[in-house]
This record gives sequence, structure tokens and C-alpha cells, in this order.
Amino acid sequence: MNAYRYENGQVMAGPDCKFAPGCQNVSTQSLAIFNRLGEVQTRIVAVDERMGIVWLRMAWGVRERGGEQLTVWESFKVYDGKIHAVESFMRILPIEKRNGAGSSA
Repeated sequence: MNAYRYENGQVMAGPDCKFAPGCQNVSTQSLAIFNRLGEVQTRIVAVDERMGIVWLRMAWGVRERGGEQLTVWESFKVYDGKIHAVESFMRILPIEKRNGAGSSA
């Protein structure tokens, strides 16, 4: 498989990946980290069926009131029924951003 994944500009999976052993194949990477991140909240931001692009927002890791969360925006390039590319941008954000809104004044 020639699919790749970039996270914050770094190759994290795909043929050119040197991040970790076995990261050269997106489909065989371990998903064990998701067990540690806690409940995930997802939101589909946009889908362009003609261009084969999906944009998704996910937030994990809220385990305490007033805590922080890992928030990820991912775009996927899809064609022939398969994901060929993933590009993501992630940040640790305060809980107030859980639903994508700013904090109230």
C-alpha cells in the first residue's frame, strides 16, 4: 500500500516513514494508542465527493473537569474506495474548545 500520513508536517506513516519500525504501511500500524486516549468526540466538517476529500475533527482525552484534550483535524484523500493520503494537524486545547466553540465571556 502506498498511502501516507502526515501529522503536523511530519511523515508518520507510508513508504517514506522513518518515525518508528513498521510505520511504512498505514494499514498495519498499531491503533493501541487510542485505548489510552479515552473517549473520542468526532465531527465531520466537510465532504467533497467529487474531489474525494473528507475533513474530520476529533477530540480525545478529557478525563477530568477543566482538563485539556488532544484535538485533531484530519483530511483524507479517497478514491477507488480506499484512503490514499491523510494529513492531520493536532494541538492540545483546553476543555472549553471541546465542541469547537470559543470560551464564553
